[in-house]
Amino acid sequence: MNVKGSFNVAHAFLPTRNKNATVVSVSAGSAHIGVARQANGSSYNASKLGGIKFFEIVAAENPDVHVVNMHPGVGTSIGWS
Repeated sequence: MNVKGSFNVAHAFLPTRNKNATVVSVSAGSAHIGVARQANGSSYNASKLGGIKFFEIVAAENPDVHVVNMHPGVGTSIGWS
């Protein structure tokens, strides 16, 4: 869903975008933490990273679109320290 959802958004948005449009992709911070802390999370993290890479490619293929990839960060309040 993380990659397909990103694709569906871009597929609907790009043909109808305004000049100098912006796309903001918000990902989970968990996609950016070390593998040692992500036991049994391979499919989830791979799909989150696929979505991030997808929007990098959208930016490269559409230089008139400002693409922002961000994540809210990883805090100790969710058990990762």
